Amino acid sequence: MNWFSTHIGNTIAGIALAVLAYLAEIKGAVHVMWIIIAFDLIAGIMASLIKRKEKFCMKKVFVAIGRAIGVTVFVALLYAMDKEMNQKTIASYNIAAWLISGFFLWSFAENMFDLTGGRIFEILKTYINKRVENTTGVDLEPAPDKNKLT
Repeated sequence: MNWFSTHIGNTIAGIALAVLAYLAEIKGAVHVMWIIIAFDLIAGIMASLIKRKEKFCMKKVFVAIGRAIGVTVFVALLYAMDKEMNQKTIASYNIAAWLISGFFLWSFAENMFDLTGGRIFEILKTYINKRVENTTGVDLEPAPDKNKLT
């Protein structure tokens, strides 16, 4: 029992470093995703405080952290699947990271347009929307609610 209690910290650190070394190849994609998520979070909080006059709540920060962790785990699992199943045709983790980053970049442009009213952000949002729709067939603009009372 004494050996276990004195070496548990070293064992946990060794396992954590082994996982980080295994996933070192995806760090660039993960860093880009985190930066875009952080900018979207900052722009979203500023837009809600300044334009929508909402009170600041930490819930938005925790939701953003949860999303960042979730997309990181998703990309890491795709990387592990590609690597361990010898799938060399296409890097699915890069495609997923690109799509996730594109979605949060679109959200950032939408928040910045709401915040500043700058035409450039509306143009960027429209460009990203058309690019995603042409590539995937998915329209990022929410459909109007047909059941909504007017």
